[in-house]
Amino acid sequence: MADKAVNKRKFKRTKAKFTIVYDVYKPLSASLTIGGRQVDALMLDLGKAGMAISSSYDVPVSTVLNMNFTLINHQSEDDNRVISMQILGEVRSCTLQNSGEYRLGICFVRITEENKKAIESFVEAMSSPPKNDEG
Repeated sequence: MADKAVNKRKFKRTKAKFTIVYDVYKPLSASLTIGGRQVDALMLDLGKAGMAISSSYDVPVSTVLNMNFTLINHQSEDDNRVISMQILGEVRSCTLQNSGEYRLGICFVRITEENKKAIESFVEAMSSPPKNDEG
């Protein structure tokens, strides 16, 4: 079943392990679920249009999250190796995992062009074979 979900995506995603901090942008009822504060989560994968995170909270579908994280692209050869991002994303799925954590599938609803390009570059770098520095 997981393969079918991946095949429905318009854009490629790559595995990613970054800590993100999020809070609920709207609705207020979902904000009350997590106590109206920022919480930490672990990013599981990332793409130009969305991400998946692992969270301790059962966040309802359609909730809009304000997410902050720092993207580190070791493959980048320009000044965008490390970029802090603030993105709004809508929860499209929330699934309880065996670990007791919730896997949230998130679609970006507000993202700058600069952040989109940085994510796209990161996904491409992670999907490409490592560069061979020899001769």
